[in-house]
Amino acid sequence: MAKDRKTMMSELSYLEITSRLKKSNA
Repeated sequence: MAKDRKTMMSELSYLEITSRLKKSNA
């Protein structure tokens, strides 16, 4: 369970970073 939660957090962080990069590039 903890492993799944950690993976989810990693994915959310990745999405947040990519979205920020897209906004800065826009």
